[in-house]
Amino acid sequence: MTSSTEWYRNNLERGRAQARNSYKLLRDRVFKRLGDKCESCGIMDRRVLQVDHINGGGSVERKLESVRTTYKKIANAEIEIEGYQILCANCNAIKRYTNKEDKRKGV
Repeated sequence: MTSSTEWYRNNLERGRAQARNSYKLLRDRVFKRLGDKCESCGIMDRRVLQVDHINGGGSVERKLESVRTTYKKIANAEIEIEGYQILCANCNAIKRYTNKEDKRKGV
């Protein structure tokens, strides 16, 4: 009889693969709910799309709960989506710079 620790060690990669797949499916549901394209430039390539907090505040939210928890709430319509949008990485970086949303020193 194998212990749960042994089973965990023997199935570690399988568990990781399931977690990655679960997260991808959740992210897909969030993107579909938020429009599936960059609100600024219209690109639809999911490799570069990101969920953006329209009025900033993403770093504060991440201190309170995980990204996965927020995604679950968005996907399951537990929170209003008016505060979120989809932006590509470039448009999101431009928005953060323009709105001075990056609080790191020297930026």
